[in-house]
Amino acid sequence: FVVGADTAIRVVNPFYYGNSKWNMYNALSELSSSGVKFVVGARVKKDGSVETVASIYDFMKSLDIAIYEGLRAMFVEIPESDFRVDLSSTQLRAEAAKKASAAEQPS
Repeated sequence: FVVGADTAIRVVNPFYYGNSKWNMYNALSELSSSGVKFVVGARVKKDGSVETVASIYDFMKSLDIAIYEGLRAMFVEIPESDFRVDLSSTQLRAEAAKKASAAEQPS
């Protein structure tokens, strides 16, 4: 899967696994054993900070070092220089809707 770091952080968030870090670990371990990888692009947060694979690693380490050791290979970073374009998908959709609306206006 190709995802932004903001999505990858949610993938490892125990909240989505019944608030259990071990449910999360077991679910992702199963995916990992099938060869699933997350190719992760950096994302700029609203506060201007940048989330990267390092952010995901730090979060996993904060849960448990065994989780970090067991899952880190699933997350592969796309170098910022190859990937990063600071565009918001929400902003792009809003601009597209605005253009579509303008195109529908009678001349």
